[in-house]
Amino acid sequence: MKGFEMPRVTLHEMCMSESIAATCCYSETTAGLSTIHAVLNGGNLSRYSWREVYAQVIEFYGGIATIPKTHYSYYFPNLDDVYYDEGAKMISGGGYWSKDVAAFEQNTEGKLQALGTIDDGKISDEEILPGAYVSATRSECDHMTNACPFNYVRSIDYAHVGATMPHALGTSQWFLPHQAHQYNS
Repeated sequence: MKGFEMPRVTLHEMCMSESIAATCCYSETTAGLSTIHAVLNGGNLSRYSWREVYAQVIEFYGGIATIPKTHYSYYFPNLDDVYYDEGAKMISGGGYWSKDVAAFEQNTEGKLQALGTIDDGKISDEEILPGAYVSATRSECDHMTNACPFNYVRSIDYAHVGATMPHALGTSQWFLPHQAHQYNS
């Protein structure tokens, strides 16, 4: 802006109810012991959850499209308690523990050469113990189920879901589930 120019201010008048509806997801009214939430732009207010693939998994494989559809577990013998501290699960029947596998390499005889395990989205190099092996546990995984070790659950505790009209707070894409924002008069 040059020294002689003045900023321009444009004012658009609207009734109060229109400005609330254009800005917020819901209004809250309290009368005595009752509190009522009225959704201003269609849809409803609820908890919303979805699954996301861990960022380290996407980076490790180079993208979502290159993540393998088959999952493996690393089974290793119950030698002593040193090896059970990070994400290992006891296998029923005893004798072996298991960890979810991120990636592994085998030689032509099928012997493990290199192994990476995954626990809570963290991929680590794993020591290959004598008598240990890798076995497929799931095939054709879409990476959006509870049994997939490559994803986690994200959620919004108080979300505005199914909005039918535009409003400013929450997100630029108002039609997607987003954190609900309140107007108090």
